[in-house]
Amino acid sequence: VILPWPDEVVVAFTGCGGADGCGQAFEQVQRGDLSGAEAIYTRILGPYGEPGATVDEDDRNIVAETLFNRGILRAYTGSYELGMHDLQRALKIRPGEDRWRQELATIEQLASEQEQLQRQMGQATTGSAI
Repeated sequence: VILPWPDEVVVAFTGCGGADGCGQAFEQVQRGDLSGAEAIYTRILGPYGEPGATVDEDDRNIVAETLFNRGILRAYTGSYELGMHDLQRALKIRPGEDRWRQELATIEQLASEQEQLQRQMGQATTGSAI
């Protein structure tokens, strides 16, 4: 799936641990309706979408994979903090996911670059007013 970012971004979304609605969310992503897909992932998470929610053992795969998908959507649409938080939570549930850890590192880098750019733009605007 290619998300709307200045560069081409290809991400392998998960199957949400087989959760109902995951396929529908992926279809939304493919159509470019990322906010619709995020809403579906949030609905799949239900009460587990809350930051401090304890995840039942039976739901761990569904929650981890859905958090990963929602985190990717959030981050690549500019909501870096929310996306990173979802990915960090997913990794707490499934710490052995190296690919997820790599996605998190990429998003952290993008967030840092965006922050630096905003600082530079602020300095350029301030500097030109003198």
